[in-house]
Amino acid sequence: MKGKILAITSLVHFINDGNTLLMPVIYSYILISLNLNSLIIGIISAIFYIISAIASPL
Repeated sequence: MKGKILAITSLVHFINDGNTLLMPVIYSYILISLNLNSLIIGIISAIFYIISAIASPL
């Protein structure tokens, strides 16, 4: 049972860190494909990281 809990915790931690590392790639894709301003990309990233900080304890 403890191994299962550890595996699930490790998977969730990996997903959380993976999202954080994947976001800069997504930002450059949005910048190129949707032709958005860099300021908008900065606002999107700030919103993402604020929501992530609020939701991470949950």
